[in-house]
Amino acid sequence: MPEMSFRQQRYNEKQQQILENAAQLFAQKGFGEVSLEEIAAKLQLSKASLYHYIKSKDDILFQLHMQAMTESADALQKVVDSEAPIVEKLRKAIRTLVLIATRNEVLASYRMESRFLPKKMRPQVVEKRDQILECIQQLIREGQEAGLVHCKDWRISAFAAMGAMNWVPMWYTPSGRLSPKEIADVMEEFIFRGFGFNADSAPE
Repeated sequence: MPEMSFRQQRYNEKQQQILENAAQLFAQKGFGEVSLEEIAAKLQLSKASLYHYIKSKDDILFQLHMQAMTESADALQKVVDSEAPIVEKLRKAIRTLVLIATRNEVLASYRMESRFLPKKMRPQVVEKRDQILECIQQLIREGQEAGLVHCKDWRISAFAAMGAMNWVPMWYTPSGRLSPKEIADVMEEFIFRGFGFNADSAPE
């Protein structure tokens, strides 16, 4: 892979800065209440300069969403491909998804995608979701083969686990009672019990 030029690196850094600042505004005010002019003003850019880095407000939401999902899919694939015991893999998978989903810029995009992301952008999102689901399903199959996972239907169990983790951004708030790591602990225990074994007794 050719080395990235300094100019391209600066472009990418500025684009990421725009995405992160836009996510902050989306989280504070709601996607529908934030204008491109407001995003540009926060970064001390003209609207014309902003268009050099992004196509539209929908594009910002799409990029934020895809970044988070790509990070999740890549991290889960590394877990699946690792040589760790299956219990450790499942634990790592759950914690990875919860900790990514509770980051501020991810919260904004996950909460608003279903309402605001245009239909034409959704096929790529669905494809990335399928990659994440396949990783979870593969881990459950490994658990069954090892005699550690006991559930009536592994596919339904996988959907249930993903549903529980996907819903975290809808109710989580940074000022809430539990930290992301504490929420990951609770989710781990809940999902492990649903798979038929106790996370507390699982080996580290």
